[in-house]
Amino acid sequence: MKTTLLKISKVLGLVTVLLASGQLQAGDKPVMDVFVLAGQSNMVGGASYDSLPGLLEAYAATNANVTMRTWLNGEEFGEDWEPLKPRGASLNFGPEMMLGYVLSDIHPERNLAFMKVAYNGTNLGCAWNPKGCGEHLFETLTTLMEVWQEELEDDDVIVRFAGFVWVQGEGDCSAQWAAENYEENLQSLIDGVRDATSDSNLPVVVAKVRPRTSNYPYVDLVHQGMDNVAVKDPHVATVTCESFELKIDLVHFTSTGMINLGSALADTMLGLDPFGLAEDEVPCASDLNGDGEVNVLDILRMISEFGPCP
Repeated sequence: MKTTLLKISKVLGLVTVLLASGQLQAGDKPVMDVFVLAGQSNMVGGASYDSLPGLLEAYAATNANVTMRTWLNGEEFGEDWEPLKPRGASLNFGPEMMLGYVLSDIHPERNLAFMKVAYNGTNLGCAWNPKGCGEHLFETLTTLMEVWQEELEDDDVIVRFAGFVWVQGEGDCSAQWAAENYEENLQSLIDGVRDATSDSNLPVVVAKVRPRTSNYPYVDLVHQGMDNVAVKDPHVATVTCESFELKIDLVHFTSTGMINLGSALADTMLGLDPFGLAEDEVPCASDLNGDGEVNVLDILRMISEFGPCP
């Protein structure tokens, strides 16, 4: 019996070493963690890199640790995957810059990609509604997700959708009919995106944008719809934008406000465990059944899976 237990112990030790060294893997292809970003003008991003205070410039600088594909206002921006960076000669950016900075800084070991689809002045009640009307943006979003996924897979990577970030709401705050149906429409959007990613528990973060002019009288109703969805689903969370600085139009975020928004989105997304790290955590590699102890039950499980030692 002692000899058998010694052999089992050696096998467990070998498994532990292999797991730690990364030699036991499902395949040789790298995994690309993909985040889908969508919404209207504040997701499009009118913040300017040149107007950032010097101490914040690093948070919106080109980030080679994140690759990105973008579709804005009816057309693709750029022709291929490229590093995350402010766009165009004016160096405009949205929440993706700080979002990417935080995610890649906290998890430098991950391969990260963003798929961003956004359109100015659009609402969820019609344009983004999965039932489709107006610009039919949900159809555009899911089609581009499929096309871009194929592009990544053609580069010999495994695509894993890690999260969905939604920055929208202004377009529904000015119409009572849209605001009253926001909860139902948001749930339909989330369900549709999750269906497209084949992940029914895909983490979702929703920004509670807050335009502060009289042209948006139903903002609180829209926020209530967002919160109602989050309360019902532990994989959905909202971000309050109350304190984020707005431009003189009191609708769009300043460069500093956009950095703050991106940071809040990232922190909230990380709280939803987009990389599935909580599922992988066990007290140690030899705790095969994850009960917090290494005991005879782990040995019995190993025997049942690998057979007794010769």
